[in-house]
Amino acid sequence: MRQTVYRYLKRLRSMLGMQNSSIAYRASKAAIRRGQIPEKYKRLVDVIAGDRILEIGAAEGVLALLLARNNKRIIALERHKGRHAEALKLQSHWRAEGMDVDCCEMTLGDITDRFDLLQQVDTLVAVRVVYHLHEDIHRVFEECGKHVPCVVLCGNRWRARRYLEPNDDPNNKTRQFDYYASFEGMVELLEASGYTIVKTVPSADDLGQGIGVDHDPIVIGINRNLETNGQP
Repeated sequence: MRQTVYRYLKRLRSMLGMQNSSIAYRASKAAIRRGQIPEKYKRLVDVIAGDRILEIGAAEGVLALLLARNNKRIIALERHKGRHAEALKLQSHWRAEGMDVDCCEMTLGDITDRFDLLQQVDTLVAVRVVYHLHEDIHRVFEECGKHVPCVVLCGNRWRARRYLEPNDDPNNKTRQFDYYASFEGMVELLEASGYTIVKTVPSADDLGQGIGVDHDPIVIGINRNLETNGQP
């Protein structure tokens, strides 16, 4: 019951545009506005191939805008009104500072309602987001496998740790889907959707670096049935 109420309130906040900005963005907002980008964003840029990119769960648009500065055409899809609004503000601010970010199209919406976007891109990017799809996760990636040549997933090592801990509430869907925050979960998801894993980047945990190093696992898949543009 408590989880049901929590999910209802969370969805209501999103519909009303009350969703808070992400923790990572709030922690570095001033620096990001100055163009000083944390490593957790920059490390992803070099592993994202393709000229036309869709980022789902783009939040405040930091990664999308970095890709746009590298002459990538990118659709930054975000379902939370508050975060989408922050993304538009950041894009406007960077543009005023002389940065070329016009190749980025900030779009408000949910991928479960926008499968049409999958037909327009070379690469789908999802950073710390696939586990939020819950029951829709396989439907989304089945559709992705029909159209998208390359997928880049970045997990969440904290959620991956939590998945391995004892779960006293088997009905807690958040805990159930935390599996897809892990390296193993992302690999399984992509392989089941028709992708061959061509590159992986381990998390700080896997490297034994532990606390203080904010590196989540990255998994890149190439569609076995589609031609690719800019294969990693």
